[in-house]
Amino acid sequence: MTTLILLPWFAACDGGMDDTDSGLPPDVFAARITSHNEGDTLLAGYRVGLAGEVNDPDGVNGDVAVTWLVDGVEECPESTADANGGTTCDVVFAAGELEVVLKARASDGESLQVNLTLEVLETEAPTATIHEPLEGAVVTNDPGVYMMGIVTDAEDGPSALLTTWSSSVQGPLVGSTEPGGDGTAEALVVLDVGLHTLTLDVIDATGKSGSDSVTVTVE
Repeated sequence: MTTLILLPWFAACDGGMDDTDSGLPPDVFAARITSHNEGDTLLAGYRVGLAGEVNDPDGVNGDVAVTWLVDGVEECPESTADANGGTTCDVVFAAGELEVVLKARASDGESLQVNLTLEVLETEAPTATIHEPLEGAVVTNDPGVYMMGIVTDAEDGPSALLTTWSSSVQGPLVGSTEPGGDGTAEALVVLDVGLHTLTLDVIDATGKSGSDSVTVTVE
């Protein structure tokens, strides 16, 4: 059995494992990463699906043991490829230049690995801006205090954001809600008479947060 470690990148198609549809040489034990190319740029904090293929001409592809590592850390423990030689692994990447490695071991013990480097960029935190009520305003419950703010995120649209309104006196005022399509977060809440610091918090899809606060007097 001949081992091939350095592989050219060919287009992959659905179907069996042969030289016309897999991109792998049909007569050698081989593997490749199919989901990404060398030097691809990704964003940190998002779940990414890694995918690869193996080909064992002297055995059964479904018996090939595969393991995924990122910067030397095992992200998906050893498992076996599917009947067509496919393998996948879901990973949430941290920012930085990272090496992804796919290890493969045939049923007769022969092994190989393929790798590539990805550039993972840090993402920005979302922002929140309260427009109503204004800082220092005197407000009344008529029928409640209207609160409105705008939330934005450089990477995520409004549908991926969660917003929460809270008061320094009464705590959380409403549960986490998705803002409107333009990023508007609104609430109408009856507040206790007195001084309140109202806060609008926003969390994006990667767990980063932002907030804005105003202090008002409720009469």
